[in-house]
Amino acid sequence: MRIENKRVVIRGQINKAIIEDNSKGLILTDSNLNALSNLGFEDFYLLDFAPNGNIILLKSKNWQIIRNTNKTTITAIDIETKQQLFSTDKFLGYRSLIDNSSNYFLLEYYSGLCCVNIKNGEIVFKKDKIDKSLYNADLHLESNVVHIPTGKKSILRYNFSKHFFDEIKLENIGGTSWIKFNNAQTHVLISDKKNSLHCFTYDNIAEPIWTINFSKLKKDNRIWCYKIITTESNLGCIQGFTPTSDQNAYAGGTLYIFDIPTGEIIDSFDYANIQEKIITDFQNNEIIIDDLTSLSLKTKTFLQTPISSYFK
Repeated sequence: MRIENKRVVIRGQINKAIIEDNSKGLILTDSNLNALSNLGFEDFYLLDFAPNGNIILLKSKNWQIIRNTNKTTITAIDIETKQQLFSTDKFLGYRSLIDNSSNYFLLEYYSGLCCVNIKNGEIVFKKDKIDKSLYNADLHLESNVVHIPTGKKSILRYNFSKHFFDEIKLENIGGTSWIKFNNAQTHVLISDKKNSLHCFTYDNIAEPIWTINFSKLKKDNRIWCYKIITTESNLGCIQGFTPTSDQNAYAGGTLYIFDIPTGEIIDSFDYANIQEKIITDFQNNEIIIDDLTSLSLKTKTFLQTPISSYFK
C-alpha cells in the first residue's frame, strides 16, 4: 500500500485499523494493513478510532474564526452507516481519546479538557484553565480511566465511568512527561523531566519497581523521551533525543529496547543508522514501520528477527 501516512491506529481485538494518509484521507484496513475501504475525509485529521471499530472522531484541518476566536470542527462519524453522529465548532480542539465503551471521548482544547458524549455531542464534564496534554496520556481499558502527565510530581486521571478528575501524587520522581501502559496493562511506564523512566505495577502507582536513569547511559548527554511503545511479550521501546550542548529540537536520537518487568536494557541504536521509521505500537510482537523510501507501510516480527536487522 503506497501512502504518505501520518498515523496508524490499530484495534487488534476487532481486527481493524485506520491509516491517516496525507492525500487519500482515511483508509480502513484489517490489522495486517490490508485495505478494506477508503473512507475519504481528506479535509480532516483523525483524532481517534473507537474501540468498537464503528466510530471515527475527526477534527477539521482548517481553523475557523468565530467571534474573533479560532475554532476547529469536531465531528463523529459512524463508518458502518456512514452517518454523522454530531458536529461542533465550539472548541479549538487539539487531541482526543475515546473511552473503552465507545460512548464518550475526552477532548483537549485550548486551555481545557472536556468529556463529550460521542453519540450526540453533549458535554458531560468540562474543566477550563487546565493546561494538560492528551498527546502523552494513555487509557487503562478495564478501569476506563485516562492517565495524564502533569509536568509535576503527579499524574491526573479522568474516570469515564463516574466523570471526575483526581490526581495521584508521586514521590521521588521528576515532573511527569509521558505515560504508557504495557499491552497487558499490568504495568505503567512514566518518564519524567529528570531524564528517568519509571515502571509501576498498575495496582500500586506509588512506588516504582524499577527506574532507568538515562543521564548515566551517555556521558555529557541528556535523553529526552518523546515516545514510549510496548509489546505483548513485555518488551518496551523508548525513542528519545540525545542533544549535545549546541543542539535543541531535532537532535540526533537513540532507540532503547528494554524488558518491562525488570527494566533491563536489551539493545540500543543511534538514529543515524536507522533507515526505517517506527510509526505505531507493537502489535502481536510486530512493529509497523515506514521504510522512508517507497512510502509503504510494512510489518516486521520483533521476536523472530534479530533486532539489529531492522536498522541496517
